[in-house]
Amino acid sequence: MVLKEVKNHSDYQGLKKLSIHGPVFLLKHSITSQVSVKALEDFNKFNEAYAAAPCFVLMTQNFRALSDKIVADTELAHESPQVIVFLKGKPIWNADHAKVNFFKLEEVLKVHATNIDVEQTDLNEFETFESDLNENLSEESEDSKNI
Repeated sequence: MVLKEVKNHSDYQGLKKLSIHGPVFLLKHSITSQVSVKALEDFNKFNEAYAAAPCFVLMTQNFRALSDKIVADTELAHESPQVIVFLKGKPIWNADHAKVNFFKLEEVLKVHATNIDVEQTDLNEFETFESDLNENLSEESEDSKNI
């Protein structure tokens, strides 16, 4: 499954809304850091293994203002690479640099995804929530254009 890219405030708010249903994973990725490249590889492996667990990526150099907004919103120091896990709209866990790895991500999912069976790689429940959210966000976007 291809990672969903966070490019604007609306995308960020959407992932926080999605976290009402279970943990949502956000990787803040630096395109110029070798450590970040390794973290992205592990994040992609995690995303493939748990395809329905919502995983997002923010390219920090491309969206610096949004990255700064996330720092202010979460009260977490900016690091890159950095994974922030949201649950119920709040950050519940984060790791940076070499601490971003497949096994840590899997552990966080197993601890916080109590409403799903994380032993299965087909987590349809998350896909349903994500589909509903994307549909609602599209409708809100269309409504705001008509105002």
